[in-house]
Amino acid sequence: MNHAIQTAQQPSGALALSEPRYEAFVQHYVACGGARAEAARLAGVTVVTAKKLLNDQDVVDRIRFINAQQFREIGVTAERVKQELAHAAFQNAADLFDADGNLIPVHALPDEVARTITQVEVEVRDKLVKDEDGNPTVESVVVKKIKRVDKLAALTLLARHFKIVGAEDDGVNMLASALADRLNAAKRRIGEPPPVDEVIDDATYPAPRAVVTDSSADTEARIIGEGVLVQDEPATDTFASPEPPENDDEIW
Repeated sequence: MNHAIQTAQQPSGALALSEPRYEAFVQHYVACGGARAEAARLAGVTVVTAKKLLNDQDVVDRIRFINAQQFREIGVTAERVKQELAHAAFQNAADLFDADGNLIPVHALPDEVARTITQVEVEVRDKLVKDEDGNPTVESVVVKKIKRVDKLAALTLLARHFKIVGAEDDGVNMLASALADRLNAAKRRIGEPPPVDEVIDDATYPAPRAVVTDSSADTEARIIGEGVLVQDEPATDTFASPEPPENDDEIW
């Protein structure tokens, strides 16, 4: 359904929808962060109507236009998002320390380094030490803990964006396909019929032979496959997830 009439000078979704209730739904949908039921309630439309609207191209274009407009107003662009991902993906622990190995205060860090910090904890601990005379005394020690964004997660997002890796389940699908191929190969060796959707030459399977066994009642014919010795599968490499190295550093 066509709710808005676009012109050549205006981008798709720039015009408000012709039906006021539908336009109200779109505005509430964006303001509610994509809460369909809440937006439908505020706009006075049913949930069924809201679902249909979200499948309409004019409504989708209108939502995208409003979101893009709001992002531009607050300075959010695709280029900036990629820059932030790059800062997180290529972060280095050495950026937090000066040339003498001292931790740089957060306010003195470069902006691209400070953006990768998500949490800072400062803890004062009492430590029992001895003074110059050998007498025990209590000394306060300040412990600072700095938590940064997940480097691997940012790298994964960038890798997917640039088509370096696929989706998370690609490896699972490849493993399932490999296991299915090995199973089918084993079935061929023992003379079992192939899957229905698999086309195999007749020469792949040995010709069956009939074995006739006499009994007191009547003669029964059974067809069995040729006996084929099943070779053991070659040992496969097992991959275990490496244990994370122990790290006494306070930065993680």
